[in-house]
Amino acid sequence: MSYQIIINTDNYRHRPCSKKNWEPGTINDYMLAINGWKTIEKSLKEVAWRIEMFFGGLPYSTHYNKEYEDYNRFWKWFNQKKNNITYRDRLCGIDRSNELRVYGIAQGYVSAEKCIEELNKSGTVKIQFSEAYDIRQRGCKIFKGCFMEITAL
Repeated sequence: MSYQIIINTDNYRHRPCSKKNWEPGTINDYMLAINGWKTIEKSLKEVAWRIEMFFGGLPYSTHYNKEYEDYNRFWKWFNQKKNNITYRDRLCGIDRSNELRVYGIAQGYVSAEKCIEELNKSGTVKIQFSEAYDIRQRGCKIFKGCFMEITAL
């Protein structure tokens, strides 16, 4: 079975920015760049890796261990071009490249296991960006309404 993953940032409200206060402009451009991004993952394991990578919970220590049963498979998946995004930071006038993940420092609060349980039960799961952050972080508020949707095909 395959799984379609779509990122939706339609509800992101662009923040005021200026040359002196450039970071909100960088966030605005990043959110524009990832809106509508989609991919197909070939297995639930790849879905779990996608969730963990995007929402800040990827246990690199496990994946750096050559004893890890999926070591080679993981790194082949991880090193795909689709796992990085390049976008134009208009205010700073430069191109930026990042791993495809929620903006800033996510806390890894999203449980891939629970998301996959929901996916198996209903055939789809929607994960809000705000779930990746501590409630006291600004990401919890500024990314409200942005989500990743995973659908079994």
